[in-house]
Amino acid sequence: MVQKLSSKKDQHPLKLKRSDNLTAKIIIINGAKDLEKLFSLEDKEFPNKRASYKTKLTKKGLEFDIVATDSVALRSVLNTITKIITVYEKTVKAIENE
Repeated sequence: MVQKLSSKKDQHPLKLKRSDNLTAKIIIINGAKDLEKLFSLEDKEFPNKRASYKTKLTKKGLEFDIVATDSVALRSVLNTITKIITVYEKTVKAIENE
C-alpha cells in the first residue's frame, strides 16, 4: 500500500516536498514488542538521505511508517525491514524447536 503522508505529525527526518515522496505503512502484529526492541537499535534514516522510517508500538502492533524519494529507495527500506523480521522469525522458530 502506497499512500501520501497527511499531517505534520507524520513528518519524517527527510525534508522533501510531499509530492515527491513515496510512503508505505507496515503493521506487525506477532512479536511487536520484541521487534520494537530490535528496531530501536537500527538507523532510521539511510546515509544517502533518500529514505527513512519511524516505528511506533500501538494497540494494533508495531507500525512502520516509511518515506522515500523514489521507488528504488522505498524498495531498499522494505528489504532492510523484512530482512530483520526474517532473522527474528528464524530465531524464534529455532528456540521453539530446541
